Amino acid sequence: MQGFAQDALIPYRVKDKWGYASLDGTLRIPAQYDRCELFQNGYAAVNKGSMVGAINAKNEVVVPFDYFMIYFPVPAERRYPRANNYAVVATRDNRYGVYDIVSQRLILDTVYSGVDNQAGTLFTVEKKRHEKGVFDVSSRQWIAEAIYYEADPVSDTIVKVEKDGKEFVIPVRDGKPGPMSDWAVASLSPVPPPPAPGTWEEKGEVVDVNGLPSRSKPAVPRLTFKEQLIRKDGRYGFRFNAPFAGDVIPAIYDSIDCANGSESEGLMAVKKKGKWGVVNTKNAVVLPFIYEGLDMTRGDHRNGFFVIVSNGKKSIIDRKGIVLASGLDDIYLTGAGFVLTAGEDHGVLFTVEGTQPLLVKPQFYIVITPSKEVPLGNGKSIHVIDVVANNKARSRGYLASTGRLFFED
Repeated sequence: MQGFAQDALIPYRVKDKWGYASLDGTLRIPAQYDRCELFQNGYAAVNKGSMVGAINAKNEVVVPFDYFMIYFPVPAERRYPRANNYAVVATRDNRYGVYDIVSQRLILDTVYSGVDNQAGTLFTVEKKRHEKGVFDVSSRQWIAEAIYYEADPVSDTIVKVEKDGKEFVIPVRDGKPGPMSDWAVASLSPVPPPPAPGTWEEKGEVVDVNGLPSRSKPAVPRLTFKEQLIRKDGRYGFRFNAPFAGDVIPAIYDSIDCANGSESEGLMAVKKKGKWGVVNTKNAVVLPFIYEGLDMTRGDHRNGFFVIVSNGKKSIIDRKGIVLASGLDDIYLTGAGFVLTAGEDHGVLFTVEGTQPLLVKPQFYIVITPSKEVPLGNGKSIHVIDVVANNKARSRGYLASTGRLFFED
């Protein structure tokens, strides 16, 4: 198993109860809950019966067990900071609100049909009648009351609203709304005027942001599939579209697999003297012509992993041709590698960047994707994935990219 120095807490199941363990499998929070979720922002949602609360890493309750669902919001775009110390909570009848963990109270009552974090401390809020608004959880003020047809933060300083077919912009300053103005007038992205006759734009030349001629190449018209495929004397080749426009695989191959989506990666599976291999846009060999078959729809080619087929079974190899997993009926990608199927069993090949590939052979009843990343606070991270060990109730648990199972029966 691969090891990390930095500790983390992973949900750990002991029979039918859940707690949390460190990366070496040592139980740190006793298995006393009916379900545990991964920690986010230093907090984790946990179940007692059908009710959900939240704890911190010391197993202190920070959100009472009064809710049916709890999650810790992540902004729609990563460039915005997380709204730490806030939880979106929901009642059994799907009424949403926001709980402030520091003050230990609701700051937005559970009366709304939807609440979501969009930008920094700005949350979009929706009423039952689909009326929308924007609430700042830090200042605890409405930037836009929930009375609009649409209400969305354009950024953490600008909110756009729409009502009666008209669009308006509201600036946000220190958590407070500024004066509303017409969106068309205040828009930060005005529509550029049409090109003047005889200009570079009108002639179809490439121009830069200042309207001056660009040194980059003019756009190349996109070829149809019929134009891309080359046939000559019973042999096949291929012409690439952008971003590899102009590159050509010559018509020297017995067959070419050009309908699998790998063109965008600059790769192509081709057949020569009865065997398959892979070439790039310059016709340089990436995989030698030694394979019975290739499944280019299943690999992770950007990271150097390919799926080969032999006698109806699939295997995963790396760029050097080293077999990492074999004898499989099906393979599909997940965030941390591949989910593997052999008969009725499922396994995982972890291919996390910066670590050696790690195979957990098919042995599980179900593997639940996608995988989830667990940061370790030192620039490193591990991935975990939900697995169901067998067809019995309460057999679910986490498998880590270190190869460790975080459950026991």
